Amino acid sequence: MRKLELIENQAAGDDQGDLVLAVDESLTALAEQSPQAEQLVKLRYFSGLTLPEAAAVIDVSPRTADRLWAYAKAFLHQRWQS
Repeated sequence: MRKLELIENQAAGDDQGDLVLAVDESLTALAEQSPQAEQLVKLRYFSGLTLPEAAAVIDVSPRTADRLWAYAKAFLHQRWQS
């Protein structure tokens, strides 16, 4: 998984448009399999929450959040390696 640095007030250019679309499609596919895992990814990457903080927001135990996080990482890794 490649991290992107977001710059305020910078629109996605043509070269980044495909990547943004791929991220959106991947998160949509993840939500179909596990809505909680998708929420966890969004909270961690887009809101900057720690795993325990995100777990509290979606009202799951830290251990459940660990499992969801592992699942989400594996799901997205497998999807982006194809």
